Amino acid sequence: MDEQSKKVYDAMKDRFTNMTEDKIGTMIINRPPREVIRDIRSLESPAADCADALNHLGFDNFGIPATILRPVVDRKVAIGPALTILNAPGHSDLWPYEFTDIFLISEPGDFVAISGEGYEHTGSWGGTTTGIASELQLAGTVSKWPCRDRNVILKHGYPVWVPGHTPLPTIQLITKAIMVPIELHGVTINPGDLIVADSTGIVVIPNQAVSDVHNQIKGTAESVQMSHLGSIPEEHIDAVHKGLE
Repeated sequence: MDEQSKKVYDAMKDRFTNMTEDKIGTMIINRPPREVIRDIRSLESPAADCADALNHLGFDNFGIPATILRPVVDRKVAIGPALTILNAPGHSDLWPYEFTDIFLISEPGDFVAISGEGYEHTGSWGGTTTGIASELQLAGTVSKWPCRDRNVILKHGYPVWVPGHTPLPTIQLITKAIMVPIELHGVTINPGDLIVADSTGIVVIPNQAVSDVHNQIKGTAESVQMSHLGSIPEEHIDAVHKGLE
């Protein structure tokens, strides 16, 4: 933990129930300007357009398709800086859950990302955490593990991306650390990286690349659509139009 994060931690450490200083990587992240979130959200295909921008900029291993992590609530778009949770195999009867200390660090619009190792069928997210996250106005959650309480999540309309659903409790996982780098299906997520998620899957924009990606996709959904058309030879477009007549 860096010196600035340690000062923040010391000022609020009495509020933490489970996470000690040695289990917290950082207390401070660089959150993007609101206009970045607004412009990405205005896109017709936010995740795909951000993936195109990252590919153009030379990045790889930045996305997870919805064939692997599916949205619980369809047609949702969630965009926010990552708050990371690293889990490990183990048994815990703690309440609140070990990782809920992440909520003390959160701000409205943040995006919870959960990965690590452990029993693959246990739940890592459910109705209680959804209620807390909704009240705190977080952007969404993505997890390596299935979620519990699907109907509660649907009731709240809170965006969650998971491999599936399970009735099994979270007691078979322990939280090794929070706010540290994690790897989720081959994609590295650092605290503060910008997560863009929609019905097609999720894309992770490294924090240092957010400005460049924003410059790539800046503009209205209509201008982005026109730029795609502009890359197609005019005779091909004419042929398509003639075929529709």
